[in-house]
Amino acid sequence: MNKRTFGTAKAQGGDVVSEIGLGTYHLTSDKGVPRDEALRVVERALQLGVNVIDTAPLYGRGESEELLGIALEGRPEPHFLATKVGHLERTEDYRSFDAIMRQFERGLKLMRRESVDALQVHEADWGHWWEGSAIEDAPVLQVLRRLKEEGRVRFIGITSNHAEPLAKLLAAYDFDVVLVANRYTLLWQDAADALLPLAKQKGTAVIIGAPFHQAAFSARHPEWLTNPPAWVTPGRLEQFKKLYALLDRIDIPIAELSLRFILRDARVHVVIPGSSRVSELEANVAVSGKDPLAPGMLEALAEINRIEA
Repeated sequence: MNKRTFGTAKAQGGDVVSEIGLGTYHLTSDKGVPRDEALRVVERALQLGVNVIDTAPLYGRGESEELLGIALEGRPEPHFLATKVGHLERTEDYRSFDAIMRQFERGLKLMRRESVDALQVHEADWGHWWEGSAIEDAPVLQVLRRLKEEGRVRFIGITSNHAEPLAKLLAAYDFDVVLVANRYTLLWQDAADALLPLAKQKGTAVIIGAPFHQAAFSARHPEWLTNPPAWVTPGRLEQFKKLYALLDRIDIPIAELSLRFILRDARVHVVIPGSSRVSELEANVAVSGKDPLAPGMLEALAEINRIEA
């Protein structure tokens, strides 16, 4: 497993993290994954050198956090645990210091620990978080700062499925880490221009979530070429046709190409594909250390992305 230094952690002792982490959104019963299989996935991840694990209260409504409390308790392997606050019950809770703190405290109990490595604002682009005050005065940032001062959280950050709002928030406040999902993939790459340059400039750690874009790149979907989903525009369909033709030429599985494309970028510190089975995890981890993508391959991907989608 290749390792990378975690962004601003360089100034705080230099956390060295696995370049491939584990997202736990799919490791819950509501996603059809039995508890014993979920535990095997986490155990195998640690055995393979994965040391970054990401969760959130939303995932299984606490089930993911509870899973990690069981799976990580007493494990000798070092690990970097990131969780979130968000998806609160009431709109007014987003402006409540106490409500946000209660959610964090509940997560700690489920995870059977007194602290976490990173705490992030889930869906930080939602306006509820920031209404009525400057960003630095928002209740959620008061919570994050308090917890960091107390040593219960080491890094604070923001997450979103949209790159541009994250860049605006990062420009306004010095977060330690930013997690962007679905926006740095084979065909969706706005994070490359909107977010990654600023993160590099500020020394902010970057986590790439949902590298397979909701299963669009975890496997091929040849049926899409003749019967595309409603969200696939004519331009996007043309991109998929070109991408599948490229895959035929280079003989690399689409999931592997997705991860190698992201990992070629030194501005990325960790990519966290979700794995619901041990076999999926092992396939993802096997990508670490593969040879860099050839320049011709990268140019072919760039040409595909020049098609207006």
